[in-house]
Amino acid sequence: MLSISALACNLTGIAGTSGDAVASSVAATLSAEVISQESEFVLTDAEMLLPHSLYYLSESEEGITQVWRLEEDGITQTQLTFEPEAVLDYAVNPQNGSLAYVVSNRLLWVDREGAERRVLVEGVTVDGTAEEIYRGRISSPVWSPDGQTLVFGEGGITYFDMLSSTKRRLITNEVEELENGDLIPRRLYAPDMFSPDGSLLLVKISYHEGGTLAVFHQDSNELVIFKEGIVCCHPAWTMDGQVVVGSPYIGLIEPGLWLYDARSGEEQVLVSPISPDETFNFVGWPVQLPSGDFQYFYASTAQYPEGDPDFSLVRTSSDGSSNRIVLRPESFNDFRQALWAPDASFIIVVQPEYGGSPSSQGPLLMISVDEIPIFPLGVNGSHMAWGP
Repeated sequence: MLSISALACNLTGIAGTSGDAVASSVAATLSAEVISQESEFVLTDAEMLLPHSLYYLSESEEGITQVWRLEEDGITQTQLTFEPEAVLDYAVNPQNGSLAYVVSNRLLWVDREGAERRVLVEGVTVDGTAEEIYRGRISSPVWSPDGQTLVFGEGGITYFDMLSSTKRRLITNEVEELENGDLIPRRLYAPDMFSPDGSLLLVKISYHEGGTLAVFHQDSNELVIFKEGIVCCHPAWTMDGQVVVGSPYIGLIEPGLWLYDARSGEEQVLVSPISPDETFNFVGWPVQLPSGDFQYFYASTAQYPEGDPDFSLVRTSSDGSSNRIVLRPESFNDFRQALWAPDASFIIVVQPEYGGSPSSQGPLLMISVDEIPIFPLGVNGSHMAWGP
């Protein structure tokens, strides 16, 4: 496998890249022609570009968002769903590559080849009412590591057993009903991801304003909430089963990097939002390596930034801040979606089209932690996930 990576975001300031066509452009204009002039990628028959197949959302020929797969060769693309309406979210079974996905408030399933389609859960009719949104809308499917069960959002967090086709509510949304019948959301819950051993579930909590993260313990049905303030963003599990959270934003959401104890919810600051010299520290897409070291995107500014600051890809020691070294010469900004390789040797990113919204689909790029030129995968998409 080649050590290349890609980042789901807009990339600007491609410093250290030769060629007039690149020096004055944002990454949205970065062309395969320019990249091929700098480095030749030659794969033998025995080599694969990707460590696993890559799943993503992209539009079909009819202009409807569906689930697609890019094979390990980095060339072969397969459309897996053929729904008359857009696929809103999906999850890949880590054991067999089958899909659970959401269309028109139904949770559906297909096998790895997109066949044997069946409805797992039939939700209420989508009517846009508060009742439907807070108590009946299906979202955010997540597979357990053993591929036997699903959790998803539906009036809270719901558990679905694939063998028995039964479901039960794990956590119920907290919704207040006023005297006039209006519904006010106090706490809305959605699953994010299981811990590697499957015993813990990271949970997103949304308030009427803001939100936070929590860990649900399946053995005790206990929910450990990190803190009541706004906890954001890009959470990831550490090697020892804790949760690391970085924030590349400022305003209502503090910048910085934190580590949360999954058992107690205790917070440890790894990168302070503001340094003693009053510079702001921004961190995005943190990942811990098997050695215990961290990699993430980092920016430090002396003044409150008017927009997204320019980020560098860095590596630090296991404390998350010391011995920080820059891995690549480029700077990056305005990114929203990214997927690390399982060994963290590269990251795949979505680069939304110029002028598009942060969540829009765009070209998928690979960015290596080594100074291999940024490499376009040649497909447009969003919401990336690795297959088995």
